[in-house]
Amino acid sequence: MLAKDFIHEHPLIFNNDYDDERPKLCKICGLMMFAETPFYSCSVSGCSLFLHKHCADLPRSFSDKESFSDVYNPFVLLPNPTEGSMCLKCGQICRGFAYCPEKIKQNVGLHPLCAFPNEMGTLHRSHRQHPLTPTHREMCAQCIACGEEEKDIFFSCQQCDYWLHQDCASLPPVAKHPSHVHPYVLLYSYPFPKGNFSWGSCKICGEDMPLNHGVYSCRACSIGAHIKCMKSALMDLTPEESREFIVPLPPSMEDTVFPSLIISKATLDGTSSTARMTPEKCHNHPLIFHDGDNEIVEEEEVCNSCIQPISSATPYYSCSKSNCHFLVHEICANLPLEIWGKPLNSPMYLFTSCRGFFHVFYCDYCQRTFNGFGYAFEVKRHGISFVDVECASAPRIIMHESHKNHILQLTTTFGIRLKIKDFGCCSKSNYLTHIYFYQCVSCDYKIHIRCALLPRLVSHKFDKHPLQLNTKGHTIFLQHQSSSSDLNLFDLCEFCEKNIDLRYWFYGCLECDNYFHVNCIPSLGKFSKFKFGGTVDDAPCHPHPLASVGLLTVGSQICGICERTVEGITDFNYAFHCSACDFWVHQYCLFKDRGYKKP
Repeated sequence: MLAKDFIHEHPLIFNNDYDDERPKLCKICGLMMFAETPFYSCSVSGCSLFLHKHCADLPRSFSDKESFSDVYNPFVLLPNPTEGSMCLKCGQICRGFAYCPEKIKQNVGLHPLCAFPNEMGTLHRSHRQHPLTPTHREMCAQCIACGEEEKDIFFSCQQCDYWLHQDCASLPPVAKHPSHVHPYVLLYSYPFPKGNFSWGSCKICGEDMPLNHGVYSCRACSIGAHIKCMKSALMDLTPEESREFIVPLPPSMEDTVFPSLIISKATLDGTSSTARMTPEKCHNHPLIFHDGDNEIVEEEEVCNSCIQPISSATPYYSCSKSNCHFLVHEICANLPLEIWGKPLNSPMYLFTSCRGFFHVFYCDYCQRTFNGFGYAFEVKRHGISFVDVECASAPRIIMHESHKNHILQLTTTFGIRLKIKDFGCCSKSNYLTHIYFYQCVSCDYKIHIRCALLPRLVSHKFDKHPLQLNTKGHTIFLQHQSSSSDLNLFDLCEFCEKNIDLRYWFYGCLECDNYFHVNCIPSLGKFSKFKFGGTVDDAPCHPHPLASVGLLTVGSQICGICERTVEGITDFNYAFHCSACDFWVHQYCLFKDRGYKKP
């Protein structure tokens, strides 16, 4: 705790990162507390005092003999200057704290901002390259956000000639306007190279929105509005609305984010139809309902829809046929038949099987092979695309703990050929004409959809404790390294025994010093959305049924088609096996034998 008796009567607590959703003002400078700003708060419950760290660290007194005569020097920081005191530099009234002349009693002083402008730099989500310095602007300057020219307090970066109004700097990241049913997301800048693109016309005034200024955008309807137009009737979201429209990730429970999202997807996204599938229509045999009253369930049983484990505490359906292993969560048996697809804003239609060999398709969102239920949607000039049910539930707007206090929006580069690199989550890069990911509305931070939906905790047979997702590898590594002489503590994954790149996310148990690549967690890896055990009854290469089998270890089996070894590899490849005669075949060899391309 910090004792600053001349500032406040109670001890102060240091906080490294301001993350309160409700805006607060610094008691000394009177300016807003921005996210990611170190600050002090009062240690006494119910006492709402907040100070920027740089303001709390200002000197108690100082002299400026170059600017002021000895009559004024020294200046002393006081909490309540004489009423009506005027700042000697900017000419504005001094309120709150001010530096006042110690020797004379006159209605003059200095704002802390005017006395120490260079010490007031703070990071802002609109301009992460450099700190922004609050400045009393005597000449008109154009705000980079709203485009208006005014004399006001600006947050500026002199290096970049960047000027941001004080009120534009404190705009809510998500807000409503009476003219539109959906919330708008604040974008301070265009997220991709500008080229010949345009924001379009403002929903409120109908005039063009130039790309060199910010906008409020509704991705659900592909519309936007000038910031200046939104400010005329801006409505903040209530805490309940914020929780509804801005989904915090990762989820707190040891599970997938999917169940809590998909059931309300039709309502939240304005789907044209709220009709749902029924248990009777999701399988061709009668189903038996299990109410989740702690029944005994085999450990490896997974849902045929979402390919997530069937829990004894979760209601589910099973096939009444003894030789059929179809299982489905109650929630998955009642999925919406249609949802509104993001970010291309087109309807998605539920399907329970995919035409083609072995009912396998490729999810366009997470780029994983999948054989459960999914949603299909048409992309103009590109045909039909597919997404699995979990990815289809991906929220439009999230706030992820890896990029605290920033809004991330589901985005696509569809139609724009870009090299998408430097993801904040993993080293996987893409060079495609269309790819889907989350991007910060204020900066260039990006994460894949599959990474955004990773659970906070997972289980692994190599550790008795739940493994926790780590999105700040360097931080934990350095903390652990400081108390350990083993500099290679995080070097190897316990499963594959290969290096873990600490720049990206991984799972670990600090108690046992066990760490894993995300892809080395079976429930999250390459084939985590593929249900094994299904059979192919009419393979040309073999007279008996062949069952799909996951391979987790190095094997010595020989493929019956290419006569090469069927390897077990760390990204959980799969093959087909006949248990009657121990016949093996590579997955890709069987696809080729059947005349299908590899999915």
